[in-house]
Amino acid sequence: MSSTSVVRLALSITLLVVLGHYTSLDPAHAQQSPIVVEDFQDAPVGGVPDNWGYAQRDGSLTPIEDRMDDDVRLYVVEENGEKFLRGESQGRAIRMSMAANGEHGGIRWDLNEYPRLRWSWRAHELPEGAREDRNSLNDTGAALYVTFETNWLGLPRSIKYTYSSTLPVGTVVQFTGLRVIVVSSGADDHGDRWLTIERDVVQDYKNVFGRTAPDVPIGISLWTDSTETETRSKVDFGTLEIRPQPQRPTGGSR
Repeated sequence: MSSTSVVRLALSITLLVVLGHYTSLDPAHAQQSPIVVEDFQDAPVGGVPDNWGYAQRDGSLTPIEDRMDDDVRLYVVEENGEKFLRGESQGRAIRMSMAANGEHGGIRWDLNEYPRLRWSWRAHELPEGAREDRNSLNDTGAALYVTFETNWLGLPRSIKYTYSSTLPVGTVVQFTGLRVIVVSSGADDHGDRWLTIERDVVQDYKNVFGRTAPDVPIGISLWTDSTETETRSKVDFGTLEIRPQPQRPTGGSR
């Protein structure tokens, strides 16, 4: 091998080592793929997806169709070849839930491996004048609940992420066993536009409850509500995913 070739080989090896030094990942935090909880693509238009229903106190699910009428419903819509869930209410409320502990046909969500939750939603119409911090106006056009556990009385402890009609993003409202976190707001004029939200639910739980989250939550729920204001809501829910923490480079800084 010529001296020029030796120099080029040495430089190549050095470059690879340097690049590896800055881009290598801690094996304990190697990137995992997101898991799709629901994308609604297999559900019939006008119907509801499998594995979702109305959650009873014992954790069982009953058909959500039994809760719907002309004033309130959740159903799958197709637009430009993509399906999503639509919620509509007129002075009513409705929710549908999926088990997140591996029961009743749902997923098993390990928060140690997948602490983040990502979803999309869109608001066509939010309850007029509603705000989650006043009981007399406490409606939410679109909400996503994560129910983590129950207390010794069997009452749930949940975080409710909301698309508020009026409250600013970042508002936190406290109720017994429930914390409301506003993550989208009608005050920001995003109407009829898809928004993507991603939250570290483990960190949110610690922030709002002051304790460590359980390893596996109980369930996830989608909700629309216009009961208190006796107005209307019309909202859409897109794909839900659980996600690992982002990759963390190791080995030096620039």
